[in-house]
Amino acid sequence: MFHNKQDIFQILSEAVSEGILVVDEHETIVAVNSTTQAMFGYDNDELLNKTINYLLPNNIHEDHSNHFKSFFRKSETRKMGNGRTLYGLKKSGKMFPVEVGLNPFAIYGKSYVMALVIDVTERMDVEQNLMMKSEALQFASNGIVITDALQPDNPIIYLNHAFEKLTGYSPEEILNKNCRFLQSYDKDQESVRKLREAVKNGQSCQALIRNYKKDGTLFWNDLRIT
Repeated sequence: MFHNKQDIFQILSEAVSEGILVVDEHETIVAVNSTTQAMFGYDNDELLNKTINYLLPNNIHEDHSNHFKSFFRKSETRKMGNGRTLYGLKKSGKMFPVEVGLNPFAIYGKSYVMALVIDVTERMDVEQNLMMKSEALQFASNGIVITDALQPDNPIIYLNHAFEKLTGYSPEEILNKNCRFLQSYDKDQESVRKLREAVKNGQSCQALIRNYKKDGTLFWNDLRIT
């Protein structure tokens, strides 16, 4: 089947950015595009007629075989990102995280599964870096908030524990509000106008303003915005 339709498959598979590979009911690779070959470090046609285990870490071969058989029986499409974190294995022996979408199909009386594969190494590195920075902000001793300057009225989209403790408000009472709620009825402050002008012009600024905790207690806020 794939022999006769190879030109069509190549044209279609090379037009997408994802790795594409097709396996039969015996987990044998019968078609693959160049993106997949580059992703896993193999040369042209080197993967054809190999089992899918060539692209998987050794410790999951048995589990994957069981999952594959179950999936093949149910013959249901699985979207990208669904299920557990998956890992591929390069020819060099290096493991790397992937997202896989599975699409079963049948043609000429035979059943196959087409897998769409994306290398998510860079994305996971970014997420891990962001998570580390978020944890660092959460444990900072100074109160920190982040607002979304692209939304109307600059709503708060992030706060750390120190800010929550300082003001006495819960995250639910703070998120999606403008910081001015901390000024209560004391909004006629020169320093507030200074801050407002800096935000309007996209500039950094420092000002000492009067803020009020949830219980009404006044505190002086040495506020720095970036």
